[in-house]
Amino acid sequence: MEEALNFCVEHDLRSYISWGRFYRGLALFRRMGQRDGLDLMRSGIAGTDKINPRILQTARFGHFAEALASAGELKEALEVLSGALRTAGESGERLCEAELNRLRGELLLRSGEIEESENEFRRAVEIAQAQKARSWELRAATSLARLYADRGRHSDALGVLVPVHSWFAEDVDTADLRAARTLLETLGQDAEISIHLVR
Repeated sequence: MEEALNFCVEHDLRSYISWGRFYRGLALFRRMGQRDGLDLMRSGIAGTDKINPRILQTARFGHFAEALASAGELKEALEVLSGALRTAGESGERLCEAELNRLRGELLLRSGEIEESENEFRRAVEIAQAQKARSWELRAATSLARLYADRGRHSDALGVLVPVHSWFAEDVDTADLRAARTLLETLGQDAEISIHLVR
């Protein structure tokens, strides 16, 4: 990312400098947990706001909110996600809308807002289904199923997760599928029975 940012500066690609700064900050934060990374991300977002490029802005907001939450800044992270969802509504850029709602649900869950968290997860699943975005749907369904499982609602968890999980081929292996399969395994024998019934 540093090379990309230097290239943008060297060639005066102003519309990309702020993006480069943002993603360099994201890489720093993810790799080393440096708070300098958060500052670079803030700076990058401020810079893109000045030139008003809406393309993929909501995706950057989502990354920033995740980083803030990892740093323990839950309140600011929720504010960023609320802003991202407003931007999605205003600009029509709905590519990451399901994931933004899912992230908001995760943060609300961490804040103890169980009912609102469930609503966000459900909204994320519905948006992903409407968009036929299977990967987003799997991620949202896993979050909702985990919430149910943690509260002893195993049949509800299976009802949410098994149908979307069964859509993916068995030889496909992604981090999201591994998370879904691990959750199904923890749900025990009922999960195995349900998977075979669906298939």
